[in-house]
Amino acid sequence: PQKHHTRHSFPTRRSSDLKSLNNYIVNLANKLINHFNIIHVTGKGNLTLKSFNNYNSIEMCDNMPALYNLATFVIGRSGAGVTAECFYKQLPMLLVPLENKSSRGDQVQNAEYYKNLGVSQVLHEQNLTDDKMLAEIETFYKDINKYKIAYSHLKIKNGKERVLELITNYIK
Repeated sequence: PQKHHTRHSFPTRRSSDLKSLNNYIVNLANKLINHFNIIHVTGKGNLTLKSFNNYNSIEMCDNMPALYNLATFVIGRSGAGVTAECFYKQLPMLLVPLENKSSRGDQVQNAEYYKNLGVSQVLHEQNLTDDKMLAEIETFYKDINKYKIAYSHLKIKNGKERVLELITNYIK
């Protein structure tokens, strides 16, 4: 198959959130590198696979914006930080939220919010296997333009301008 010069990262910041998601990526790395250049941010203490070929793994990154600039899409949890950064960079997201038993439920809500905007796909971990994860990644990438088009239709305003407007109106 033709190799896509595409990068995707798996960003998150809490290593305890990542264990099972990391396992899928590690288990699928040999298949994924045939199609993608992978930047895998594993979280502290979760580095189980050394970098090779088109697979690059690091525990932590102090400059996530630089990684997002390299990414074509992101696979990750759906915490507020990750989703907001991806939304700002207009990166399509394949989200695997922590389910309610493992979180306050905010990740499920975040994932559904971005899915409803049309800029992400949501996978529920309880239904995942390595084979299903691989198929979902392939389908997601095949449909990547759908997510990019959705971003282009959104009216994303400059947040700084809006905050300044609110402050100015409050002062008056």
